[in-house]
Amino acid sequence: MLGKTPYDFLDRESADLIVERVKKVAKTGRSIREESPLVWKGQTLWFNDSLSPVRGVDGTITAVVTISQNITDRRNAEEALIHNEQRYRNLITAIGDIIWETDAQSRFVYVSPQVETILGYTPDELIGHTPFEFLHPDSIGHNHKTFQTAVERHEKSFLHVSQWIHKDGHKVLLESNAIPRYDGKGSFSGFIGIDRQLQ
Repeated sequence: MLGKTPYDFLDRESADLIVERVKKVAKTGRSIREESPLVWKGQTLWFNDSLSPVRGVDGTITAVVTISQNITDRRNAEEALIHNEQRYRNLITAIGDIIWETDAQSRFVYVSPQVETILGYTPDELIGHTPFEFLHPDSIGHNHKTFQTAVERHEKSFLHVSQWIHKDGHKVLLESNAIPRYDGKGSFSGFIGIDRQLQ
């Protein structure tokens, strides 16, 4: 590659990008770090490039040194993760039931958008709060006891019916299919579940 230019190896757009970066560092005297795709032999590869000026004894910039790290595998993994997360969210949105998750203190950390259709609350209005704040008073004690017993017995899953209070004040009957979660040390870390409205 010695004595050749980026245009001898890359497509014009990729080569223009490299040349512009070198000119920018040579002109400003400041180092830069950027990620970008380059087309090499018809294949798109991602690189993390770090460019720095090289100065002579008089301080004049005489060259630009570039360190390039091939991060194609990492970028592909990130894109696959984003795709999977979007597919997961699409599935959640397509389901008519409420999907939720709590922490070990029973505070909601996730609630699917369907909660607004069924209970009138937006997910943000529930995040950080416990279910007990939205249950009918007659259901609070029984609900708490059922979930606590499930944790103590390390049950894999359980069904439970509760009366909730809709945002406009009327009662809503929900059936929960809940699963206790435990961390690597066996300590309880919260619940995940699906709530279905009963007619």
